[in-house]
Amino acid sequence: MNNIRYVDEKVKNSELQFILGEEWIREHTKKFQQLVLNYERITWNPIHNILNDEGSDSNLVSKALLRERLRSFYLAFGEVCRTQTTCSIPDTQLREDLRNSAPLKVIHAYKKFVELHTNHISSKLIMYNNLQNRLLHLFEDSKLR
Repeated sequence: MNNIRYVDEKVKNSELQFILGEEWIREHTKKFQQLVLNYERITWNPIHNILNDEGSDSNLVSKALLRERLRSFYLAFGEVCRTQTTCSIPDTQLREDLRNSAPLKVIHAYKKFVELHTNHISSKLIMYNNLQNRLLHLFEDSKLR
């Protein structure tokens, strides 16, 4: 993703854009956008799906099941954050875009899940601020290079 973005930007901002042409630029931009979507789907969708409550009645879900789902969510979220924190994305705009796209959708799903089950979840289990703080450190390795 980094490499395609880098080459794409270099071509767009140089004489190469006239040599390679609009079609080449469109194809590589589309390829880059597909890589971003794949990253989000592979990395963040499984975590989002843990909290997916479509079609379920919040009054019929047991407290034990909710605790287990939150535990699974926190474990999966922590693992992704550990992995993504060590990734390097030199392009500051790309880094910020990735920090603000799918992870924020996961936070939104988390808030919705907690609100839906607020009567069944102990406040000790809710870690909204902790999750947001962890997202701020994604791709931290990028700052070290």
